[in-house]
Amino acid sequence: ILLDTDGYKEIYFMIENIFLVLFSSFALFTFHWILFATTLGLALILLILPKLFQKKMVKATQEVSNSAEKALKESNDKLKGYEVIYHNRQFDFFTSRLLQVYEQLKAVKISKAKLVSTAMMCTVGLSFLSQSVILGVNALLAFQHIVLLGTLLVSGNFAGNIFNGLNTIADCFTIALGTDKLLTKYPKVSNQRESKSVSTFEKKLSFENISIKLGDKKITYPNFEIKKGKKYAIVGESGSGKTTLIQLLNGDLEDYQGTIKLDGLDYKIIDKGKLQSIIATISQFPYLFNDSLKENLKMNREITDEKLEKVLKEVKAEDFLKGKLTNKFDNNLSGGQQQRVAIARELLGEKPILIMDESTASLDKLTALAVEQSILQNPSLTVIMITHHFYAETRPYFDEVIEL
Repeated sequence: ILLDTDGYKEIYFMIENIFLVLFSSFALFTFHWILFATTLGLALILLILPKLFQKKMVKATQEVSNSAEKALKESNDKLKGYEVIYHNRQFDFFTSRLLQVYEQLKAVKISKAKLVSTAMMCTVGLSFLSQSVILGVNALLAFQHIVLLGTLLVSGNFAGNIFNGLNTIADCFTIALGTDKLLTKYPKVSNQRESKSVSTFEKKLSFENISIKLGDKKITYPNFEIKKGKKYAIVGESGSGKTTLIQLLNGDLEDYQGTIKLDGLDYKIIDKGKLQSIIATISQFPYLFNDSLKENLKMNREITDEKLEKVLKEVKAEDFLKGKLTNKFDNNLSGGQQQRVAIARELLGEKPILIMDESTASLDKLTALAVEQSILQNPSLTVIMITHHFYAETRPYFDEVIEL
C-alpha cells in the first residue's frame, strides 16, 4: 500500500508536473535568457531541498512499514486463534493486543505526517519566494526597456506554473524517497436471532433425534444425555460424526433436525456467545498465540499464580514451563507440550463442561493417563471426551461410553 500511495502515484504526479515546468520554462526563455537563467538557478535550489529530508523520510517510512507489518502479523495471529478467544469469551485479550500495535502504528504515521508537512511548508515558502524573485527580475528588465512591460503579467503566470510545478515535484519526490528501501523487501461468526442467555450448567444437556445433512451425507446421532458432573466417552469410526458433534455442542451448527437442550432450553434460542462461557473445548490441534506462554495461558483473565501453578501440575506442564512463562511462543514447544498448554488454558477458565477432542493423542501414554485421570477425577467438571485412544486404565472413570 505504501509503495502505491507514497511511491508510484507520487511518481506519476512528478512526471505530469515536469512537462508543465519544461513548457513554461521554454516560454520564459523566449522573453529573455536572464529570466530563464534565474528560474533555472532557483529551480535547482528547490529541487535540492528534498535531499535535506531524505534520511528522515526514509526512516519514517520504514517505521510505518515495520509497524504496519507488526500490526498485520498480530492481527493474523489473533484471528487464526479466534476460535480459542471466542470459546473462552476473552475478547479483551483480542482487542487489547490489537489496540496496542495499532496505537504504535498510529503514532509513527502521525510522526511521518508531521515530517511531510514540515517538508511541504519549506517547499511552499521557497516556491513563493522564487516567484517573487522572478517577478522582481522581470520588473527590472522592463524598467530598463530590455523586455516589454506587458511581459510582467505573463511571466508571473509562467513563473507560477514553474514553481508550483516544482513545488509539487519536490513534495512528491520527498514522499517517494521514503519508499526507496521498501522495494528491497519484495524481489466464521453466524447471524444470531433473538436469543436467551445462559450463565451456568445446572442439570443436563440432551440430544434428541438429532440428524444433520452435510453435502450428500446425512449423520444421525443416538439419543443421549450429559448430566452435570458426569464423565462421558464418545467413540466411533472415522466419519461417524465426532467432529460435527463438537460443532453442534459448541453451537457452531444450527441447520440440524431434532432437539438439543441445555437445562431445558432449546439450543436454537440460546445466545451462542453466552454458551461459550460454560463450554470449554480442547481440540486435537491446539493453537497457541505468538505471545508469552503466560499470556497464552491467562488470556487477560484474572488468574492467580497459585492457581496457575496448580493447573500446570495437573497437566504435567510445570517442568518444561518452569522459568519460561515469560518466554514468547514461537513454535519452540513440542506437539505434546503445546497440547498440555492448551489443556491448562481451558482448565484455567473453570467452565463446567469440558469437551476434549483427542486432546491427549500427542502425549505419551503415561503422561496422557496422568492428565486424563486428573481431569476425570475432578467432581466439578462435566467431561465429554471424544477419542480413538481409549485407555483401559481410564475406562472406570467414565459414567457412560456413547458409541456413534
